[in-house]
Amino acid sequence: MNRQLRSVLLVAMLVVSVVGVGVTFTGVAAAANDGPTVEVNQVDDVVIDDSQSAHVVRSGDAIALNYTADSGSSNESITDATLTFEAVNGNTVVERSVTADKVTERVEDVQAPKTEGFYEMTLAVTDENGETAKHEVTADGRDGFLAVQTEDPTVNVESPSDGSAGGYPYIKGTAYDGAGIDNVTLTIKNVSSETERYWNDSAEAWQEAKTTFERENRTPSETFGEMVSWSYDLYQHKEHFDAGVYEITANAYDGQGNTLSDPTNEGPPSAADDEDTAPSSVDYELVISSAVVDSITFENTSTGNDLSSVHEANDDNVTINVSVSLRGTDAATLGEASVESSGLGIDASLENRTNGDETVYYEDTVDLGEPTVPEGDVPVTATVAMSSDIPAVTDTVSIELERAPADVQTLQVGDEFIGVVSDESESIPVTVDGVVDADGNSVSTETGSLSLEIADYTFESGVTATRGDVETDLAIEPADLDPATATGQRSVDVVYSETGATIASFDVRLVHEVYGLEADTYQPAGTPMPATDVLIDSDGIEEALAWDPSEEEWVGVQDPTAVGTGFVVTPGDDQNARIGYEFETDGAAIETRHEETLAAGTDDGAFHLLGSTMPLTEDDTTIDSKDEWEGDLVDSDTAFADGTAIDIWAPSSGETIATQQDPPVDWTQQDADALSGASLDEYGAYWIKLDADEDVDDLTRVFHTEAYNASAR
Repeated sequence: MNRQLRSVLLVAMLVVSVVGVGVTFTGVAAAANDGPTVEVNQVDDVVIDDSQSAHVVRSGDAIALNYTADSGSSNESITDATLTFEAVNGNTVVERSVTADKVTERVEDVQAPKTEGFYEMTLAVTDENGETAKHEVTADGRDGFLAVQTEDPTVNVESPSDGSAGGYPYIKGTAYDGAGIDNVTLTIKNVSSETERYWNDSAEAWQEAKTTFERENRTPSETFGEMVSWSYDLYQHKEHFDAGVYEITANAYDGQGNTLSDPTNEGPPSAADDEDTAPSSVDYELVISSAVVDSITFENTSTGNDLSSVHEANDDNVTINVSVSLRGTDAATLGEASVESSGLGIDASLENRTNGDETVYYEDTVDLGEPTVPEGDVPVTATVAMSSDIPAVTDTVSIELERAPADVQTLQVGDEFIGVVSDESESIPVTVDGVVDADGNSVSTETGSLSLEIADYTFESGVTATRGDVETDLAIEPADLDPATATGQRSVDVVYSETGATIASFDVRLVHEVYGLEADTYQPAGTPMPATDVLIDSDGIEEALAWDPSEEEWVGVQDPTAVGTGFVVTPGDDQNARIGYEFETDGAAIETRHEETLAAGTDDGAFHLLGSTMPLTEDDTTIDSKDEWEGDLVDSDTAFADGTAIDIWAPSSGETIATQQDPPVDWTQQDADALSGASLDEYGAYWIKLDADEDVDDLTRVFHTEAYNASAR
């Protein structure tokens, strides 16, 4: 059979083998798909880029959404598209369905949320494979973008409560508007006097004409998504206030000049609740002999540091301090102090009391029970009993609750296996998303209390989740893994540092070394040392074939773990296609030998595709001569004596197989006695043609089979 005819047959057999020959240790990758993409281009008249400002709409208005979506493949379509509004200040989540299709700059009207607030917008699409993409729209580096407002702002007097009695009150409250608060005003009327009189704050006097004075003056854009707090301390003006009943009325103005005054105590909903938390007008009885709660603060019991938030895992590690201003009252009139918060599971008495000249201090360590609310601001109320039939004094503050993460909804390692000794990938991405508490609520870990571990190695600590999402992918640096770590299935663990508990795990295979592959080319590969397992990236490899010299055809690789095995892989267009090796680490400490007989051909000769067998403990892999071809063919001097008996092809510099045929295209034929100029990769392969010659019936390969030494790599 002449060489030209054989080449044609080999190419034909290749086509058949690619279609009909299975490979027992690899899968067949699906057609390439980069996954879906989605982008919000414009909302009403606002072009979405890196510098847009917040957008104000009325409750329930139609919003013109201009967006682009693409499935990433001509063979697949987008099956679902959803626009989500999530309130930054509160727990309101509203979903709107939009057209699920591959579109370019579609303009579609969607209804804005009906509840006022400052919202983050997220447009998410899903393709037929279940892969998703999303675009979050924010403004000026802030979480929110869409400010939804009703016609009137909300305002509440939170303390004192209506109908209560006590000493000079510390008046305080909140105001809110979806598009921001401009200012808050206060009116104080003495309703006990014979003639109604109004307090003039600037003149420090009482007058018959109604007088309103300003408590807060803000730029509305600064209060998007924020509850504005305001206060007024009547104790600072006590010489002008006698015992009696006072009507205290708060009013708020938004940036558009809308206002609400609510003397009937039936105000509109606040940002976080469907009903009022407090009225905007209260009647208060001033009792000169009563005290007032000045402050409620929290601290870490162990360190004494102030706490701006508490965690459900804190248990008995929280100290609550309550400060009570006497305001002329005898300290002996103060009784027991207690603290209650149903949301935090707190119902405790404060046993420790310290009397000062003008202030009484209470403190104690409290147990946090099982929280009954999602994370966020939770009210805490302190009550101090008074003697002599004087009503108890109270105050309510809010503290942020951080719920313990209990699960991760998405945890994925970017590659099927990782090399703990050598890995040609500099890093392996790990995706974490959907951090939730035990009740399934998205949680934030602002203190960075998550860490990621693999095989007892912490590769990322101080991980922070914001409302369930970890902002960026994390990367395992393979070189940081312990070379002594045993190979095999290991778990990537997400660990909550507050408790040391593992809240999520994802299995990944650890191997000794990983060999990277070029994309879109037939590429030679081999097993340089005895291996216990060889793994092929099933998503990235389309075909892995060995050459059968007896049948002169391409076949599936039967045993890729055998030392010296050579095969050809086809990575397709996957840039991350990889081969993982687990080598034999138990064996003789000194060099052993392995012999393999290669049969000659029956006609012109026989081609053999052989794997390089240089020991991986050697640094020099350059072929300078047959005697230095580390352990391979070293005892074949008689076969090399006749340069026509053996033809050898090694890869040219930077070249790989372009086609599967003989002689190999783009490879360099080597001189049998001087193989200089060629270099074999440790995981590479080479062709050898053994002619049918009366002096050469076969060829004996002799090479090292010593055990793998990870410490020498």
